[in-house]
Amino acid sequence: MKQYLQLKYIIPAIVVLIITAVGINKCKQNNDLKCNGSIIQAKITDYLSSHKGAGGVNPNFRCEFYYKGRKRSLISNSKVKEKGISYIGKEYPALYSEKTDAVRLLIFPEDYEEYNLKFPDSLNFN
Repeated sequence: MKQYLQLKYIIPAIVVLIITAVGINKCKQNNDLKCNGSIIQAKITDYLSSHKGAGGVNPNFRCEFYYKGRKRSLISNSKVKEKGISYIGKEYPALYSEKTDAVRLLIFPEDYEEYNLKFPDSLNFN
């Protein structure tokens, strides 16, 4: 019985710690992208579904790009609201941080505002 009670509290504590660690890592990546991110050109190669359910809202994308002569393939989240699969094969500017090995696609004006960057005229058709 005592062992059961310990597990009853240990498992939720571990889950909370994991969620906290993931959140802290995301904040570190975001801050590093803001401070040290390099603008690169990234090609979307895969649609990775939505993290908010099956509706296709805010999908993640796998994107490929070259950085210092090396081809990289990383996952970026996005603010795409619909038709996420239609972005496959298109190229967009992105921020890349070598330190945290994180990439963030810059597709919409809100993406640029988040990182205090000017939205380019070339993307006004989105």
